[in-house]
Amino acid sequence: NGTAYNEYFNGESFRIQSGSYNTQASVTNSSNAWNSQISMNNAGNANYSSGLLICGGLLMSPIKGGDNGNFRNKYEASGTGIFEGPDSNVDYSSLLVDTREYFRYFTNPTTNSLKNIFIKFYGDAKLVGRSGTYTGTLGANKNIFVDLKIPDKIEFVDFGVDFATNAGKTVGVETDGALAGEYTNSGIITTSGTNFRTQFQESILGTVAPGGPHHLVLKITADKNWTGYIDRIEITWSSS
Repeated sequence: NGTAYNEYFNGESFRIQSGSYNTQASVTNSSNAWNSQISMNNAGNANYSSGLLICGGLLMSPIKGGDNGNFRNKYEASGTGIFEGPDSNVDYSSLLVDTREYFRYFTNPTTNSLKNIFIKFYGDAKLVGRSGTYTGTLGANKNIFVDLKIPDKIEFVDFGVDFATNAGKTVGVETDGALAGEYTNSGIITTSGTNFRTQFQESILGTVAPGGPHHLVLKITADKNWTGYIDRIEITWSSS
């Protein structure tokens, strides 16, 4: 299941539903916890219906798991399934929502309040931004957007956009950048890991700060036809 500090995609204990997460308390509120038994392809499940899939230790598009997204057993739906398994498994071969998301929180385990941390992604993907030098688009490609939010402090900011574009701003707002320094490996995420450094206008408070522990919310966005995957996220909780 990973930890509050790192993610290995072998469980969903720290995954949270799609949401705005405007307060630190909302991050760990039980009403926002992820329920792995709820379908991610049901219009009635608004906070789940745009989810990315965790399967076999990978974060991927739902249509990339199972039999082109179909997890039904071979006795269901006129024999279209191929698996031996229980009845009523999900069928993600056709998705209601094209743009897919994964929300997960990470907890600062140190006593330090940090504006700069390193986030290392492992897999087969490419970090791009919605604007600026590293702009990319989502589709049948490896591209992902990564957004980071410090509840109570800043809105979701774009990890594919250089922090330098925020010149003169004191509070992070949507469309601002969070990438500090080098666009490592041209944004390409590999199985051996690609490390990126954050910069925020505000800090993720440390364990000695009132109201702790304090969390960072990470959101990964990809197209339903995303051809890539992520298999690990590691955070170095240090400013250097």
